[in-house]
Amino acid sequence: MSLGFIRLPVGFRNGDSTKDAIDATMEAMGFFRRSVSFTGEPDGMQSSRVRASSLCVARKRLAAELIAATANVRLLGTSPASCSYTSGAVTTNFTSALLAQSRSVMSTGTVASIRSMTVLLKKFNASGVVTPFFGTLEECSPNSSAELRSVARDPTTRYTCPSINDNCAAAERVIFDLPTNPFASVRYSASMDMRRYSGGSAYFKLSPPVAATGRSFTVDTIKSNFAVDLQILKGTCSLTDSNGVQIVDSSGLIEVGTTDLSQFGRPKVQFSTDGFSTYFIQVGGAAGRAKITITSP
Repeated sequence: MSLGFIRLPVGFRNGDSTKDAIDATMEAMGFFRRSVSFTGEPDGMQSSRVRASSLCVARKRLAAELIAATANVRLLGTSPASCSYTSGAVTTNFTSALLAQSRSVMSTGTVASIRSMTVLLKKFNASGVVTPFFGTLEECSPNSSAELRSVARDPTTRYTCPSINDNCAAAERVIFDLPTNPFASVRYSASMDMRRYSGGSAYFKLSPPVAATGRSFTVDTIKSNFAVDLQILKGTCSLTDSNGVQIVDSSGLIEVGTTDLSQFGRPKVQFSTDGFSTYFIQVGGAAGRAKITITSP
């Protein structure tokens, strides 16, 4: 996953496998030596100080543990199924699919599930810390933190991690936790301090399979402290490159529902999904505190 910000040493060619390995190593180091609180702009240095979302922070922490776990499995031959951890008084073996499970949680899970998986991977990575290396392997002499940080690059961007959800490309994905009551409606809630949104809007998105064919959704903002303007959009929100600068292109979105700001007593929108489109919920209005609740049967 190269961002193209590595300066090639003499004799290296674009596409050279050695250069790719250096890129990957510097970007892997970014999860350990760069701040989890920001995304990488520009060029992995975090100089723009773009604040990462809570989802981004959780993913970056899990990524660091996943890199370590992958090294333990692939390089040292550790089998997760042969390692165990203790929770309370119960000793449990890790699943053999630990790495695949972690990747799945990172890409599709909620902040809570990502944090839980991070704790589990930390237990796995620490399970053999007192065991000596096998064969002729020896522990390397440590590099200084300053030296490691100087070569580390954060590979994330405000769109891929994401940062604050102030545009459709960085929209926060709506994921429903399964209710304990099988007959209950699923519910998703989020609060926003709109003073943090310089463009005046926050974005959320519903994608298949959550946005299934004919599934109905209700979005309400009744607990907000101002009259929230809600818009429901569907279609394509894409990123384009212009001289190395990423630009959000929302021209592929069409409106399918909206609220009327004059009707403060009815701050809600209902809509149905078609099973193949991505739907965006745009929250806008005054510089107050907005709260949305999304429910679906």
